Amino acid sequence: MLPVQTIYSVDQDLTTIYGPWFPRGADYAHFAVEVPAMSATTSSLGLGVGIYHKNRDEPGDGAATEAPAQIFGNYLATTHVFHWDNTVGFKELVRYVFFLVHIGGSGTSWAKFRTLAPAWFNKL
Repeated sequence: MLPVQTIYSVDQDLTTIYGPWFPRGADYAHFAVEVPAMSATTSSLGLGVGIYHKNRDEPGDGAATEAPAQIFGNYLATTHVFHWDNTVGFKELVRYVFFLVHIGGSGTSWAKFRTLAPAWFNKL
């Protein structure tokens, strides 16, 4: 869904990337994020992934559906699948939000990532 992206942060400044809005496919979804490389391959650096949603007529950035998930540098080269169990279902538009998670250190940090198409399903 999103080609490979790189997020950078210098001296732990908060850097956030908002993905483009896309239409909700159903009530629930599994979202997959692949992180092939990070500047640190330890638990001191991670990539935070959140899902925001809103209706078409709502202004602004939308609201988080749940607390973001985190992928740390010691768990690279695997595809991470997240299930956001939004009990009321998603609103009309959905998007990813990415940010770096620092646990100590300084200098330039980065992570490469890409997203795969969500697997949508309805409530039974």
